[in-house]
Amino acid sequence: MTQATQTTNVIVPLQSLLIAMSDGVLITDEGGRRTYANPSLGDLVGADPCAPANDAGAPDWIDPAQHDRYLDYLMRANNGELTQEVLSLEWTLISALGRRIPALFKLIPMKRSEAGPVPILWLIVPDRSPAHGPVVRSQRERDLEETLGRIGTELSRMGVVTDKPSTRPNLERSELARLSPRERDVLEHLLDGHRVSTIAQRLTVSEHTVRNHLKSMFRKLGVHSQPELIDFVRDGQGSTSA
Repeated sequence: MTQATQTTNVIVPLQSLLIAMSDGVLITDEGGRRTYANPSLGDLVGADPCAPANDAGAPDWIDPAQHDRYLDYLMRANNGELTQEVLSLEWTLISALGRRIPALFKLIPMKRSEAGPVPILWLIVPDRSPAHGPVVRSQRERDLEETLGRIGTELSRMGVVTDKPSTRPNLERSELARLSPRERDVLEHLLDGHRVSTIAQRLTVSEHTVRNHLKSMFRKLGVHSQPELIDFVRDGQGSTSA
């Protein structure tokens, strides 16, 4: 199970939005631990962006020359020293294959509440232009920033505490007994927000094989799509096995 599963409980209703985003999303808790990353960020860096689990240091996929700055921003945000609602930082990502990717980081510090500290939200927009010049701020990026800003405000308003992992669906339910062990592996990765391509990489199989497992699960459970499959599993997450 990846560290990305240890996300805040309020992220679950927002996951469909975050999963669908083509740009990276990272959430760090008040201690700097990376608690959530959407599939796009995993695809971009070629590894689990939250690994190793419970690590509060700078991630390996940020240029080492920028690690001190990354940690400094986390400390300042935790101390309430960041007064801007959104900070724009031009940093460099380093993929698992060593590829250097210029990117625009949007740091959105969220306010504390009576319920306790809340996460820090990051939007990571890679520079997809052929030339590695300055990252240009587009209208799309402004819209994404505004959207994530609203999410951050809502998280703050709800007073989310980040040290509780979200409830995992019970995969031992009788309705799921027909699934094979490999189908369960695929299902767990799907519930974590991974796409077919990422699941194939993690399980070291072809995308065709993953799709075949999904089709088999659709047939066994009487659903017709990935969203229906996820809803079917999550609807029964409060069930307990005998």
